[in-house]
Parts: sequence; structure tokens; C-alpha cells
Amino acid sequence: MPILLKAALTALLVISLSTIAGEKVTLRCPDRGWAEVTFHLFQHVSVLWENNSFYVSDARRSQSNKFYTFTNRDVLSVRNGFQFIYADSGRAVSCSILSRVPTQDLRLETLR
Repeated sequence: MPILLKAALTALLVISLSTIAGEKVTLRCPDRGWAEVTFHLFQHVSVLWENNSFYVSDARRSQSNKFYTFTNRDVLSVRNGFQFIYADSGRAVSCSILSRVPTQDLRLETLR
């Protein structure tokens, strides 16, 4: 591959990756307290609960990316607000939003 083309593709990739940021949403959810949900780059989602339980979404998210299944089998719906379906009880709850902030971009540097 020509050096100029390789440099152009690398620059495009770095610019694309550095301009896309995620979002961190802090929620108050019935029976569990606060939850910090982070929507990472490339549709990966994680949740940190008030009791320091941490879970990540697995590959079973919906095609529309409106439902996320976590490793503890809880399901997060982001269709109309934020609702969790707790796996341990099967109960669906609506969570209130405490804050929403964009996450910091991570710039990757390459060594030459």
C-alpha cells in the first residue's frame, strides 16, 4: 500500500475515533439506588450500581440498540427513558435521570 494512502487512512481513523465520544448517565432506580450507566464507543454499555456491582452488556443487545442485556441478566431499555428489568425478580422499573454527561475522548497515539 502506498505510504501516502496508508497515512491518509490512519489519519481518517484517528480523527473518527477521537471525535466520537460516549455518554455517562447516572440514574436513581427503585430497590437498587443509583446506577452509573456508561455508553461506550461502538455500542458497548456498562453499569455500576451503588453497591459497587459492575456489569457489562453482552452480545445479546437488540438490533435497534434500545435494549441491552447485562452479564447478570438484567435488561436495560432506553426506548422511552431508562427502565431496567431486574433478572432476580423479573420486575420492570423506571429509573429517574440524575445526570447526563459526555465521556472524555480517548486519543490513541501511534509510535513511528
